[in-house]
Amino acid sequence: MNELFCTSTGLPIPTLTPEQVTLWWEGVATAGLPPEVWVETAGRSSAMLTLGWLGQDWQVGRVVVLVGSGTVGAVALSAARHLANRCMNVRVWLNPEIAPNLCLQNQYNLYQKTGAQTVDLSELTGEKVAVVLVGSDTPLLPEIWAWVAQSGAEVLRIGATVDGVAVATLVLGLPVMGAPYAGQLYLADVGIPLAVYEQLGLYHRFVFGNQYIIPIYQRVAALDMEI
Repeated sequence: MNELFCTSTGLPIPTLTPEQVTLWWEGVATAGLPPEVWVETAGRSSAMLTLGWLGQDWQVGRVVVLVGSGTVGAVALSAARHLANRCMNVRVWLNPEIAPNLCLQNQYNLYQKTGAQTVDLSELTGEKVAVVLVGSDTPLLPEIWAWVAQSGAEVLRIGATVDGVAVATLVLGLPVMGAPYAGQLYLADVGIPLAVYEQLGLYHRFVFGNQYIIPIYQRVAALDMEI
């Protein structure tokens, strides 16, 4: 079993190979946690990461959520709703080139019920924001990254950094070997029972304690620790 990451206290965390990813999430869904369920938990965790990053300024910090494709885009929309529910200054930019799937469309419908705004790039141009939260399975438009660069915002990423930059990344479920993560890594508890790991041949212990998000670190291979 690959254990390329660990907690701050050294507890190992299984790492999936790219070939295992689809099988892993299919096993999670079969166990009773389809994307429609765990996206909600992941969205809350993403909102918690954003709130923690803003610190004491969370009520006044301006947040823009960049929503792209796939399940990760749905997680970003869920996070935007959780932030909007707290009367934060949050707005969503939806990649105009994506075709929403059912999960993403449901999250968008819920987000609209908060009364928070959806904006296009022209409405963002020239604005300064505190945090940009990005969720997409595929690259976003170059124009949106040009705006991020001039916005002065710190970029938080949900899942792998398929483009752009990030000061912190929230990993969902388990980290993936060779995935292009950026910045400080955090692992989100999306509610997967330990028996599901075991069914898929992954030995894992509950590493979250009383937290829903924990920082994780790359392990130093034993062969590299020779004195």
